[in-house]
Formats: sequence, structure tokens, C-alpha cells
Amino acid sequence: MMQHCFVILLCFTCLIACDTSKNISKDKLSDHKIKSSNVDKTFVCGNLDQDALLDTLGINSIFGRKVTYRDISPIKSGIRHSGTIVIKVCIDRDGLVSYAEVLQDQSTIEDEKAIQTFLESAVGTKYAPNPVAPIQECGSLKFVINEKKNLPEQEINEQTMTWGQRDTTLGSFDGSGDGVFGRKVIYRDLSAAKKRINASGVVSIKMCINRDGVVTYTELLQDETTVENRENLKVYLRAAKGYKFQPDLSAPKEQCGKLKFKVDNTISNKLR
Repeated sequence: MMQHCFVILLCFTCLIACDTSKNISKDKLSDHKIKSSNVDKTFVCGNLDQDALLDTLGINSIFGRKVTYRDISPIKSGIRHSGTIVIKVCIDRDGLVSYAEVLQDQSTIEDEKAIQTFLESAVGTKYAPNPVAPIQECGSLKFVINEKKNLPEQEINEQTMTWGQRDTTLGSFDGSGDGVFGRKVIYRDLSAAKKRINASGVVSIKMCINRDGVVTYTELLQDETTVENRENLKVYLRAAKGYKFQPDLSAPKEQCGKLKFKVDNTISNKLR
């Protein structure tokens, strides 16, 4: 039974082989199939060039080429196991994954469905392009999962006007007042906040993000905020926690900075 790499496989006990009848698209590893075997429990996707260079100096790095995109939301939503998964990943000059293999001897999670989900996430990871790189370069991705930290969605604390949790022993704070250490915003949704614009002013929010660029903590900075309507302020806090930033696997576990919303009710409900 065949299934594409980006779809959670429905069969984990049968042998799933790569489809050799198709030409492999250079920009979509999803044209490959994940190979899993109930004999040796191997999980592989793509083709490995025997001449590919291997970066053995560290985890989550391929010759200094940074991760520019990855989506681990399926992993977080389906976490049922604590442990570690290490995946060998090879990329092409465009930074797209061309080969992925779960390194069983370095991994502690054994559940096949979980392993498939991790492998699919690795396949969708994108790295910085390098047009002068070898045709294929390899390194590894390491996922460390703590099931206890996969908690239900938290509500905003209306007394402290905060959301989420942060470890004050981790990370650092960007006091420039302009973002989080230069990490670019790759997604935001301000539609709900724009609908609530009924007064001009400033909303200043402290936010913390993890290495994946996901917001883990937000806090209203009341001394720097001029908007007073608390219902509106909660809308801005929700908007802030929905931001996504560029991943940086070499960053501290937590980085914090400021996000400012400048609301102008006099010019067609403008929000900056």
C-alpha cells in the first residue's frame, strides 16, 4: 500500500516501498514514499547520493545552512510519547530535503505512528539555499519531546494580562522595542484586532518565542500601553500569541522582545 510522505500513513505493518515508476521532482520530496519495514523497523524517504557530504559536527545543522521553515504542529497535536527522535536529513542546493532517515540507534521513541509523523515533519523542513553547495549535503535533526509539556490551550490571565508560561532562567530579552532579535515575522492574523479598533493609542506587548518561532508567552506592558479597554487588550494579546517567527535552531530555547500595535481610529481603522 502506497502513501505520500506528507500524509499520515494508514498502514504501519506492511512493507511500503518507494515508487520507482515515477520521476522524482527535484522540489518535492513528497513525490517519494516513506519506506517502513516490519522486519528491521527502518523508516526512510527519498534517495541518498553515496557521494553526499555529511556534517558530523552537530545536531540541527547542515554545514551552517539554517532552517528557514518547519512545521511541527502535527507532532505537538499528536504527542503521546516522551523521548527523542534523530533523523538524518539530506538537502539539495535549494535547501529542500531530498532524503530523510530515522536513526533508530540514536532514537528512544519506538511507536511507529509517532515515528512516521516525525519523519513527515523532517521531510517538510526547508533550509537556506546555497547555489554553490554540493548537489546533496547531509546532517541531522533532533526532536526532544516531553509529553507533560504538551498542555491544553491556555486562556489569557485577565488579572495579570498574560498568556502562556515562560522559564525565567532561559533565553534573553531584546530591549530594542522592535521585534525579537531580528527574527522575521512569517505569519500573523490581525483581522480580529482590526475589527475591534474603536480608539486610538498604543498597545505594547512582551512576547517570548522558541526556536521554532512559535510564541510561548505574551504579557501586556501596561506602563507602555495607552489603550484602556480590557476586552480590546485581550484581543491584541490573542493576536500576538498567534504570530509565527522565522525558526532558528541555534537560538536559545527562549527569546523575548516587544511587539507594539499602533492604533489610529481616525484613518479608516488603521493598525500598525
